[in-house]
Amino acid sequence: MLVTILTGIFLLFCDQFLKIYIHNQFQPNETKAIIDNVLNFTYIRNDGAGWGILSGQRTFFIVITLIIIVILIRIIIKNKEKSWTQLIWLGMILSGAIGNLIDRIILGYVVDMFHLTFIDFPVFNIADMALTVGIVGLMIVTIITPEEEHVI
Repeated sequence: MLVTILTGIFLLFCDQFLKIYIHNQFQPNETKAIIDNVLNFTYIRNDGAGWGILSGQRTFFIVITLIIIVILIRIIIKNKEKSWTQLIWLGMILSGAIGNLIDRIILGYVVDMFHLTFIDFPVFNIADMALTVGIVGLMIVTIITPEEEHVI
């Protein structure tokens, strides 16, 4: 359980630190190359989901995220003695949800900054990475873990 909490706190700190840096050092839509033709920092104010889906639905995203956070916390607490790997993935998902929720509540939008220039992919942030990696990791571990050890 401690590893789950520390993983979540670390990811949340990194997410918020980088978002504050980008928010304070870049103008909206400003781009700076990190790795030419591969990765840019591009400051996007995203009030929707990936590719601008459901743009302007701030209240919807806040409510859904709060529900998901409550469910995740209950699952983590209820299953604190079970598979630690599943709990780490859940901690990543939780930290990603909280990271983007903080932005939506405080700023009214999510700060995104990672822009993969070699493919058509939405600009994203550390919270988005934590959510995605957490979900994929949880799916894989759930498939290979005996059913009696599943947390979901």
